[in-house]
Amino acid sequence: MQNGIYTVTFSSTQGALGTGGVAFFIDGKVYGGDAHFYYKGTVNVAGGSVSSGSIHVGQHQKGNGSIFGPLTDFDLQLTGTATDNSFSLKGSVVGHPGQGINIDGHKVADL
Repeated sequence: MQNGIYTVTFSSTQGALGTGGVAFFIDGKVYGGDAHFYYKGTVNVAGGSVSSGSIHVGQHQKGNGSIFGPLTDFDLQLTGTATDNSFSLKGSVVGHPGQGINIDGHKVADL
């Protein structure tokens, strides 16, 4: 996965969908957000595999719930695949069994 700006879409394993997010990937670090939540964390990429990722999600603007309902401040553990210009991740909310997530991203610009 190249450093850059990526658009992201995500869905919970319960069927909720989220769009409109932007993430900045800089040397294994992730920073981003959408209209109501921010994201920050790390992603370890080797070849075409994301061996581990840990992302904190926090609410910065009230008005919309997360794709996990009432959760507004939580951590995600992720694994998946990546190319130079896209990624597909799957994972779960730490401490909340059964709360899964799928995240897809596509590079839209260099940094």
